[in-house]
Amino acid sequence: MFKQGDQVIIHTHRYATLYKGKIFTCLANEKKWDEEESYTILKELGQDGKSFFTRYLTKV
Repeated sequence: MFKQGDQVIIHTHRYATLYKGKIFTCLANEKKWDEEESYTILKELGQDGKSFFTRYLTKV
């Protein structure tokens, strides 16, 4: 479960090579998208953050 303030990295996503070594900060607690997917908001992906599926994230 990802929580606000957690630091994460992106893996196994097409953006993984673009952001290799970059640490992101969760702006919100993890939320359910549907029965199989969850997401959180990453601070460094835009002015107000951007949602990102948690299956592509690992806590640092």
